Amino acid sequence: VQLRAAYNVASVTRLASGRYRILFETVLPDAKYCWVATGRSNANSGTVRFSAARGTADNKVEAGLEIVCTSSSGSLADSPEINLVVFR
Repeated sequence: VQLRAAYNVASVTRLASGRYRILFETVLPDAKYCWVATGRSNANSGTVRFSAARGTADNKVEAGLEIVCTSSSGSLADSPEINLVVFR
């Protein structure tokens, strides 16, 4: 994982295919934030991958969050580019 541009992101770790952990530089005061993310397909087709937090194991905490990227079929898949925005 290569971090190209960020604000308040300390690190991004690939946990498994399509699963990533993002840690914030400055821990947020609480986990009452929302976020949105998109990813790009590995193909040059311009297909957008879907990024989400799993409902049963969100792992959204003050220090960061975990996201998953899925293909159009719903299986976990890596993305060459992920764009994440956190709203507080």
